[in-house]
Amino acid sequence: MSKQYPFIGRTEKRDKNTCAKCKCGEIGKYKVHIECSIFRGEDEVVWSCEDHKKNAKYLYFMLPAKASPD
Repeated sequence: MSKQYPFIGRTEKRDKNTCAKCKCGEIGKYKVHIECSIFRGEDEVVWSCEDHKKNAKYLYFMLPAKASPD
């Protein structure tokens, strides 16, 4: 079975970060690696809050210059 892209590749908790923001506006406590396709180097790294750390579609499609899934 093939993977459905985008999906969460790796999530790292960062306690000392206080300046990065999640896409919703809260302070980002997690560094999230989103794998966009099967090709190497097509990953996006974003900061996320506790609520959105597992929501790949929200984080990926909220990036600038990305098309909506519709």
